[in-house]
Amino acid sequence: MDLGSVVKEYRIRKGYSQRKLAEETGINFTYVSKIENNNADYAPSESVLKSLAAALEVDSDFLIALSGRLSGQVEMFIKENRENVSKLLIKMAENPAFAKKIFDNIN
Repeated sequence: MDLGSVVKEYRIRKGYSQRKLAEETGINFTYVSKIENNNADYAPSESVLKSLAAALEVDSDFLIALSGRLSGQVEMFIKENRENVSKLLIKMAENPAFAKKIFDNIN
């Protein structure tokens, strides 16, 4: 599953053409096409992803994750807790059982 195929799937479910989605979001039509075909030169910005999510009635965090970006909220958390986040990730990498416990608690 990739960003382009998800955007395309939800656009079709809504009955939108690429042009209609572009109009609804204020995003250039050619950029919508590039996103759907995974041919964009760079990952869409958070604001573009949020516009797409709103128009397609999809969770914006889902599209942000698919794009490979972090949401602004997550970026801020990481910046504010940089040292502890780094320690946590190292501990998880060194101890798969600990990582599994963390992931099990998320779900």
